[in-house]
Amino acid sequence: DFSVNAVMPPRAAALLAECGRLEPRAKALIVLVRRWAKDRGVCHASKGHLSPYAWTLLAIYFLQVGLPEGALLPPLAAFAASSEGLAAAAATTASSPPQSAPLRGTSSFWHSHRKRKVASLTVGDLFRRFFDFYGRAFDFSREVVCVRSGKRARPAADFPLHAIVDASGVKVEVGPSIEDPFDLAQNVAASLVLPSLRRFQEELKRAASLLLLLPEERGDNGSSSPLAALLQPWVPPDKDAFPDDGFDGCQADD
Repeated sequence: DFSVNAVMPPRAAALLAECGRLEPRAKALIVLVRRWAKDRGVCHASKGHLSPYAWTLLAIYFLQVGLPEGALLPPLAAFAASSEGLAAAAATTASSPPQSAPLRGTSSFWHSHRKRKVASLTVGDLFRRFFDFYGRAFDFSREVVCVRSGKRARPAADFPLHAIVDASGVKVEVGPSIEDPFDLAQNVAASLVLPSLRRFQEELKRAASLLLLLPEERGDNGSSSPLAALLQPWVPPDKDAFPDDGFDGCQADD
């Protein structure tokens, strides 16, 4: 990602590099998830969607808490590169409180104690389980995505919840809570608006459902894989067929 005067892309790049060092499958999953989100038109913060950084955090958190066999990634404290790449990324926000930077530590303990059951999982397995976790198991209205702790929990009392409102300004529901590990006062899901929240929810459910369907149920007569169907680019609806809600859901280049 290219960025000018933006702090999130360098943070995403630092996390991606460190995940690749800890576990190559983690980096591959992050790249695949972000590719899917862009192809499906739900990865563009300026359009009211989540940013690539937010999708990176979602993928990392899933690998920490979403696998019954055991975590594939440790909490952020065990990311050894926090002494260099991640620390540099944290320094991009001068106003961040000291505790917002990743805790320093080593990954040797993590590597020696990681459960062997996860060794057989492929990137394809992880991709499928990513959607099953967020489409069926994770409660975005009650839980927080927190890669610092790597544990499932409710948002802290002082965490900035994101209230989603409709066009008239009436609160509809609470949006996802995704903590920025470099700036604890930041909810990186705050870019979502009501139409993009609905698209986010629909795409997660669509993906989870597609990966469970038989080829004939997907309508492809067995001619394509679930991954091909999943990565089919999203086509925005005909604007003439829908009233103008002031929201452009089209995907633009980052």
